[in-house]
Amino acid sequence: MGKIRFFRMVLFPLIIALMVTGLVYYYIETIESDKAHEDEFTEAVVAAKGIPAKTVLSEEMLELKKIPQKLYNTNALVKPKEAVGKITTVPLAKGEIILKSKLAINKENLGLSYKIPGNLRAVTIGINEVTGVNNHIEPGDFVDILATFSEDIAGIEKTRLILENLLVLDVSHESGKTLTLAVTPRQAAILTFAEERGTVRAALRPVVGARDVGTIEVTQEDFQNKVTPDYHWKEQFRLQITVIEVDPEILRGLNINETEQIAFHELSKNFMEDLIEGTEQKKAKILDQADLTTLEGEEAVYALEEKIPLYDYFEGERFLNWYNYGIRLDINPVVYKKSVLDIAIAPKAQVVELVEEKDRIVPRVSIRKTRSVERINTTEMVIISGLLRAKDFITYNNGVTKYTIPKHQITDELKEGKRELIIVLYPLLDRR
Repeated sequence: MGKIRFFRMVLFPLIIALMVTGLVYYYIETIESDKAHEDEFTEAVVAAKGIPAKTVLSEEMLELKKIPQKLYNTNALVKPKEAVGKITTVPLAKGEIILKSKLAINKENLGLSYKIPGNLRAVTIGINEVTGVNNHIEPGDFVDILATFSEDIAGIEKTRLILENLLVLDVSHESGKTLTLAVTPRQAAILTFAEERGTVRAALRPVVGARDVGTIEVTQEDFQNKVTPDYHWKEQFRLQITVIEVDPEILRGLNINETEQIAFHELSKNFMEDLIEGTEQKKAKILDQADLTTLEGEEAVYALEEKIPLYDYFEGERFLNWYNYGIRLDINPVVYKKSVLDIAIAPKAQVVELVEEKDRIVPRVSIRKTRSVERINTTEMVIISGLLRAKDFITYNNGVTKYTIPKHQITDELKEGKRELIIVLYPLLDRR
């Protein structure tokens, strides 16, 4: 009986205590082991699916996963946004860690296709010391191309400036010297025809200060008549372009009413004083201002544009594409009389709107453009209205669904449709 009592009163509680102590110790060791195990992992960006080479990465192609610390590479990306928009240089398997070395980040050591600007093509022509500016052309330079055609091809033997301001992608000075240029598809066709049916020569442009001069053509007659091509002094113009959001009341006071069509108005330069007063009263605001300098008869371009990457869908596949939106003005001034100017103006507005279609959000582009020649005197200026209307800026669905002009230049008043947008052309004839 004494032994049984000893077991119940002493030994059995001791055994239970030891068991509890062992369980608590095991639990603590497990937690610390798990924590130590967690410390051996880190996060990295991996491919969410198989990705081919030369693919523009999007968020849907990537995911953030924990990987063992021993597998971590210092070149691994740790944030998906670091990879979005980059181009893969090799195929990636599902779950593969995204390394900087597998993306087109430093294009210098990559193939030529990674160096071609968007929507352009690479075309190579043959050169020698004479036609290639004595080996002074280097990648990154810009050149013009002249072509000489025989009478059989052009009807009369001639030399013509056919292309201007082409980016040089590559130059080979080895045997069979070549020049590789970035061109549009149409320029590629022009360049190919010129080389196949005539002879071409490159003219190296300076780093700064070069202007496009348009088509220049020289024939045998220019030398037979001992007359050099007709170059004459041209008047220089300065054009001040101002984009303004304005209260409709100010415009109605000037008989400028909102319209569905693009309209041109010739007003006194005193109108600028009214606008400045309107900005002080917060009834108008200057969104952008630029000074352009050009010559009589030569085109100048003003652009208030941006690009945005959006997805297109074709035959069930999704593709990332870049869309332009904003305002562009092509302006060509001509002197009619000493105090009268003819200004050819070609305004264009491109709006990108996101539309829900079959459970997808797809981009739709609308373009509004026209062309006009406005005759004004030196005391007048031209106002363009209706290029972008008040309703073009109104947004809905709790987010930006229309892209009209760069975001940082859109005010709350424009978004709410309370203001109208006009463009002011203020020409100055510089007779220096």
